[in-house]
Amino acid sequence: MDNRLVRTVARTPATVRTKLLVAFLVIAMLLVLVGVLGLRFLGQANARVGGLGTLQARSAAYGTLQTQANMLRNLLGFRVGGDPGPASLTGAKSSLGGRRWALVDGEIRVWPVAAGTLDERGDLRLRAAARR
Repeated sequence: MDNRLVRTVARTPATVRTKLLVAFLVIAMLLVLVGVLGLRFLGQANARVGGLGTLQARSAAYGTLQTQANMLRNLLGFRVGGDPGPASLTGAKSSLGGRRWALVDGEIRVWPVAAGTLDERGDLRLRAAARR
């Protein structure tokens, strides 16, 4: 077993105690280096987790907006096309009409108030729907 490092340390003109002290200091410096690098990487991971919280909040807001848009699309489709229900099978006249459309029209009137806006950072700001 021929190791160049071992031969170099053995030939160094110092006592065994000094060589052990130097080896201990080298190991201690390596441990400090590993600790500093570990803290650095943990700090970076913590920053990424903070960014994920922001993305999660933004995703939830966009999901709410998408749900509201789908509901408005359904209300408009319901109002335009009506809901024939069983009338399409029986050939009878649709049961909805007149004052029954007032609820649908009232909901459609409220939806533009519930629209959201984006701020300068791109975050979605939803306004609460004001019921009339």
